[in-house]
Amino acid sequence: MNRQDIDLDDLRSRWQQTDSRLSALEEQTGRLSADIDSRRRTTVLRSLSDRYRRFAIVGMVMAPCWWLTALNLHLYESSAANFALGLAGAVFFCLAAALDFVLQSRINSIDVLSQSVGEVYDKIMKSRRLHHISMLTLMPFALTLIGFFAYGGRDNTYLLAGIICGFLLGLVIGIRKYLQFMRDYRAATA
Repeated sequence: MNRQDIDLDDLRSRWQQTDSRLSALEEQTGRLSADIDSRRRTTVLRSLSDRYRRFAIVGMVMAPCWWLTALNLHLYESSAANFALGLAGAVFFCLAAALDFVLQSRINSIDVLSQSVGEVYDKIMKSRRLHHISMLTLMPFALTLIGFFAYGGRDNTYLLAGIICGFLLGLVIGIRKYLQFMRDYRAATA
């Protein structure tokens, strides 16, 4: 054998070693990339779940607050009307809280590590759809409650100003939170 044959064999051997190390690195990079993607998706889902939990807690706190406010303001001469307004508001907030707990539970049931991509995507999109359905269902209910509240307090300028300011502030906060929810849903399906 001459020196050129040895160098060629040595070169082939080194090339194969380098190729196997490169393949191992590519495989490891692929696993790390999938792990990072999985953790990002898990973090986004945790953010959605936490936000639904906070909204549910706010709804549960607001239910008795609305009821007590409606009963104590005596907006209507009839105590039955005040009671009905308070009860309707309490039911609204309890229903909103229940829907938020359902959405939180649906988000928590998503496991990006054990479920297929199709299952994860399907569950996320169904939760997003339920979010929109609950908003479309609850918005008319909320506007009706605000309308009855404003009608009952139509003689009190300060109460009407408070209702209008509260409505506008709630609208701004609601739109902002809605956009955050949708941003998280988009990130979870990306």
